[in-house]
Amino acid sequence: MITIRAFEPEDAVSVSNLVRRVVKESLSKDYPEPTVQLLYIEYKPEYFKEPIHNQKIFIAEDNSIIVGTAAIHGNLIMDVFVDPDYEGKGIGSQLLAHLERLARLQGHTTTQISANPYAIDFYEKLGYFKVEETYLEPYDLWEIIVRKKLD
Repeated sequence: MITIRAFEPEDAVSVSNLVRRVVKESLSKDYPEPTVQLLYIEYKPEYFKEPIHNQKIFIAEDNSIIVGTAAIHGNLIMDVFVDPDYEGKGIGSQLLAHLERLARLQGHTTTQISANPYAIDFYEKLGYFKVEETYLEPYDLWEIIVRKKLD
């Protein structure tokens, strides 16, 4: 059974390992190698121990094994990653639903995600729509901002 819980500092290494695995195994199929290397370096354990902008990080667990993670700051959802072995099993959807509920409780009427182009279909199935595209020069990739109106 999948459970969603708040990130604890002792989760940093496990979450970093999960995200780095996603970067190496999944994102490397679509991103240039220099971009993959930059992301791999960026997502070291310290990245999660000292979250930027006071974001709140959550993890998805399957029998105490971390299988996904996502973060939120206000209504901005970021760093959504799911273990490649668990893709297509609803983990990402459960994480997003949890973060959308938090955003609603804080009085937000929309959520927004800076998405990679390869995840757009996933977000659109969950009710998100494209707002803008921005080129991130250091990473040599396009990010697509998607937004969802909360009920």
